[in-house]
Amino acid sequence: MRVVIVSAPFEGLSSRQTGTALARAWSDLGAEVAVVPTADLVSDATASSFAQSLADLGGPAAACPSAVAEPNAWSTASSSAAVFLLPSEGDLVIADAWPAVRWHDGGAGLAHRLGVRGDRPLDAGGRALAGVTSVDLGPARAALDGRRLVLATTAEELAKSLTGLRGITSVLGHERHDDPALMLATDQALVDWCAALGRPDLASAPAAGACGGVGAIVLALGGEVVTAPQHLAERAGLAATIGHADLVVVGYDKLEFGTKGGDLLPLVTELAGDAMRPVVVVARTNFISARELRTMGVEAGYALAPEGVVPTADEVTESVRGIARTWCW
Repeated sequence: MRVVIVSAPFEGLSSRQTGTALARAWSDLGAEVAVVPTADLVSDATASSFAQSLADLGGPAAACPSAVAEPNAWSTASSSAAVFLLPSEGDLVIADAWPAVRWHDGGAGLAHRLGVRGDRPLDAGGRALAGVTSVDLGPARAALDGRRLVLATTAEELAKSLTGLRGITSVLGHERHDDPALMLATDQALVDWCAALGRPDLASAPAAGACGGVGAIVLALGGEVVTAPQHLAERAGLAATIGHADLVVVGYDKLEFGTKGGDLLPLVTELAGDAMRPVVVVARTNFISARELRTMGVEAGYALAPEGVVPTADEVTESVRGIARTWCW
């Protein structure tokens, strides 16, 4: 029997440590087991897990960015030059999950960091882009030197546009009851920015508003915007691995109805569904019923510990042995 363990971190354990602990229960029964470490990217803590998973899959480990603005600040003057880059084996990976309250400049600050210059300052925030008409992307393309540019973020960020009624300025501004004149001026500056990039379509394109508009410059440079699990799955060749497996096991720390397995579980169930392979979830804690899990493409879900209990790796293995016997043939 062949089993693939796709594991996010449990509390107190890294993704790889969690996956290895789960895998031992099946390997002790004679199964061939592959472990694929992964992580969602929804906070500084999980961003560190993403970086570690990237390292475990062959890229470098790195610290992820810290906030550069107050969480509720209207940050039209903050710059995405602070975006952290993870230079992983041929790819230039931007790891960020923070919304537009950190920066709001369409990725102009990041472009400046890559050597791009324009006829307006690119490292002074979104409002400073007003009236920009000329931008030379040549230095950024030279810096990339043919490498793929990837923004790894969350599915929620992938759905955001840059401007317009559903753009990042409008959504954030209406939540805060900001001055409409400020919102309109900021939106127009971002429209100017997209036009200067030669991509006016980015002003309303999905994912261009991801991470305070960093998605816009990534797309303008020919890059892609994906969820963190999507990027890690691609690096690991997860689709092919699932195709050769008999069973897919997902390790997830806290399975609850509100998040439904974050960005990870829907990705794995989709890949497993395409390959017609069963999926079971082993969670540290689980608050989703068996009936609801089946509607999500999961055959069964298991909880290893009560809320608040943090098992060690050995305790995880011991708790999973009975589950492994049930799902072993």
